[in-house]
Amino acid sequence: MAKVCVIGAGIVGLSTAVNIQETVPSANVTIIAESFSPNLTSDVAAGFWEPHLLSDTDVDLQRKWSNETFEHLKRLLTTSEAAECGVTMVSGYQLFADGDLKHETPFWAETVFNFRRVTPLDKAYLPPHNDGYFFTTLLAHPALYLPWLIKR
Repeated sequence: MAKVCVIGAGIVGLSTAVNIQETVPSANVTIIAESFSPNLTSDVAAGFWEPHLLSDTDVDLQRKWSNETFEHLKRLLTTSEAAECGVTMVSGYQLFADGDLKHETPFWAETVFNFRRVTPLDKAYLPPHNDGYFFTTLLAHPALYLPWLIKR
């Protein structure tokens, strides 16, 4: 039997432990952490899915990881466990107010729902922003998602 130790009990640590346990059911998975929920950064984080580029990591690899996470949350959204685990959809803007700069379309634009650049009408209601995006993404509410992961 494989023995696996996961360091950390936040969303990443617990998700890793659950994934290992599901992938290798015979594994003995132990989680070691300084603190557990409700005393974690993850407990107060937004749980809002939006990847950010890591400069030293290949963009295609980041896209793969990001898409896998989004698909996992999307699957949870369509199950009877969605309310219990706290996965829901949320729409909003990401806005920029830095002169005439036009920001590149993010690599995850095709992953989320309803992605579009802000329109002149949006800008009229959202001064002083000159650029940005509107999109719908997924949210895993930490106050529900962490206990759900622990139960698994």
